[in-house]
Order: sequence, then C-alpha cells, then structure tokens
Amino acid sequence: MISIEAGTTADSATELLVLLDRLRAQTGREDVPKREVLDGNLALLAEDMRALQRGLPDTVHPELTVSRWSKVQSLLGGRARFAPLVSAISSRIEHLFR
Repeated sequence: MISIEAGTTADSATELLVLLDRLRAQTGREDVPKREVLDGNLALLAEDMRALQRGLPDTVHPELTVSRWSKVQSLLGGRARFAPLVSAISSRIEHLFR
C-alpha cells in the first residue's frame, strides 16, 4: 500500500521520475552489464511513477515496484559513480512504499 497522503504522492512520484530519468541517462553513457534488463526495469519504474502522477495508485503494485528497484540496485553492483542517485532513489522509494 502506498503510505503517503494523496496530495503528496504526485509530488513524490515527480521527484522520483526526475531521479530515475537522471539515472537512466547516466547509465546510458556507461558500459553496464545486462543493459536490456536495467533499461527495462527503469522504464517500468518510470511508468509506475507516471501512474502515481496521474492519480492512479491502484495501478501501481508496491511489491513489484520495490522488486524492480532491487533489481536495478543489484545490476549496478554498488558502482560508486551511481551511488548518490541510487541512495536518493532508494530513500524515496522506501518512503513512498512503506
């Protein structure tokens, strides 16, 4: 279940979408293993955030969103270059999907 109040969910989704787009751009310039899987998961996460922006939280499945993000984290393998963005996204996802 999405834990934040409806009024702030769209704002949080917008912030996350910006961060996800930034991460996608940064990883696009790097040689990252399993590129298709990474890009696919980032695209699905972005779709989830767009649904929240449109006020459609029932179409977002928190367990899938968290699972997708966990997959992205594992694919990036703790690369220091992405650490600040990964940390920022992780804290927002944790806050949004408690």
